[in-house]
Amino acid sequence: MILFAGDIHGKLNPLKQVYKDAERYGVEAIVQVGDFGIFWPNPANELADFFNSTKAKIPFYFCDGNHENHTALDRAHQTAGEPDIVEVASNCYHVRRGATATVDGKRILFFGGAQSYLGKKDTPFIYEENWWPREIPSKDEFDRFRASYGKTDIVVTHDCPSFMLQHQEYHKLWSKNGVPQFLARVAKEANAHPSQWFFGHHHEHEHWPINAVDYYCCGKQGESWLFSADKCVKTGIRLLK
Repeated sequence: MILFAGDIHGKLNPLKQVYKDAERYGVEAIVQVGDFGIFWPNPANELADFFNSTKAKIPFYFCDGNHENHTALDRAHQTAGEPDIVEVASNCYHVRRGATATVDGKRILFFGGAQSYLGKKDTPFIYEENWWPREIPSKDEFDRFRASYGKTDIVVTHDCPSFMLQHQEYHKLWSKNGVPQFLARVAKEANAHPSQWFFGHHHEHEHWPINAVDYYCCGKQGESWLFSADKCVKTGIRLLK
């Protein structure tokens, strides 16, 4: 089994709850869908210490979101010799955009990145303090995702295709930055598709079957989906304020 966990935003308590859920259900791995924030915005936040101090036994894989310290993540890959998967803390692995990892027998394609947008309560974007231009994927990363899309069992992205979540009042604001259009085009034009597609970013905790693909939004504060060969069930429901 795999626990697919939603946005954590650099907060320690949701991460602890995700691990409690994972240990309770005996999963093989945790896969997190971006806005994890292990070094965001401050590289010295508590998330890396959690992994290094507890020696977490369940492997944790994540794609990057928009709320990440992309400079720190890129530096970790550079220091390790540019692998697609790099251990950024004990048993905690960042997977680059367009790269695949085999987790519990499933070939999973990861594609992080999304555009940040300001809400009424947000602080201004400040370069290298709380915002990085690398939040938007590059052409090479887009191309790599497209090339691997039809060869995988599961897709994990931070954002989602533009045909999703049209019921949201702010759909026109978030869905026109290029990333959702690209994801929608890949899904529309491909001859082969994954069975499941997990994403975050939008803080819903729902499921939609569309054209033989099951799409799952993983929610907020580590809300999760427990995935096995025969079912996928909502878990880790948090009280959101």
